[in-house]
Amino acid sequence: MNSEPNELQATSVALLSLGTLLTRGFDPHEDQWVTDVPLLATALDGINFDASAWAAEYHRVFIREVHPYGNVFFSSNAQMGGAWTHWIHEQLMRLGLHIQSHSVEPDHFGHLIITLGHLVGAEQDAVEDGVGGAISGLQSLQAQWIDGTLTPWMHLLYL
Repeated sequence: MNSEPNELQATSVALLSLGTLLTRGFDPHEDQWVTDVPLLATALDGINFDASAWAAEYHRVFIREVHPYGNVFFSSNAQMGGAWTHWIHEQLMRLGLHIQSHSVEPDHFGHLIITLGHLVGAEQDAVEDGVGGAISGLQSLQAQWIDGTLTPWMHLLYL
């Protein structure tokens, strides 16, 4: 990732927003925290976001074509709550990001993106606090998270 606090904040908020949209849908009344980030607000200013179109496309891709849970694709038996879910749950616990929802499994694609958003936010904190040693470790952790959890999804999203 990068090392500019404003860009890190915008990246973190964008990832957290996307992950939230993927796990629970879009609520137009909750966009205040997005517009509070100047860099992100500027980037989104020219975009005409249609919540209904988003919901329809989400349903088309993630409900009808690609199930949003990694264990459906990455476990040997393609059943909910398999080895992939357990591995993701362990990784989240190790990062201190336990998923407490009973309705959404920890290996939901949205949670994987939210976790990356938290890791980018932690890098932002490290940059602002001047903790140079933590920055490289967080960047490495982000790369590992992308490679280990998000990259396997890429071919499925291009269906």
